[in-house]
Amino acid sequence: MRDVTKPNEWISSEQERAADLERITADLTNPETVTHAAHQTGAQAAFIYAVHSSDMMRGAITALRDAGIQHVVFLSTLQVKAVGAIKATFAPSSPTTLSPGSMRRLR
Repeated sequence: MRDVTKPNEWISSEQERAADLERITADLTNPETVTHAAHQTGAQAAFIYAVHSSDMMRGAITALRDAGIQHVVFLSTLQVKAVGAIKATFAPSSPTTLSPGSMRRLR
């Protein structure tokens, strides 16, 4: 979440409390914060935004994998630039890219 203090337009504060949801923040350009957030939550999946980084997000993706994250969903079309880092980090698994109207397996 970009700003954990802002209201979420998709879920009310009351619904968040009732579901016992906790907002977590991490700097995707700082792998240590990514690892900490993943360990803090015990999550198995992460929904993240692609961000510009000198390593094409390899550090963040590796941190997610090493922290036990099994599924990563990029919430932006910039994910195309990170495909190389994803394939290198999660090989030999085969990431799936979803695009409007189609789904294809990366080779």
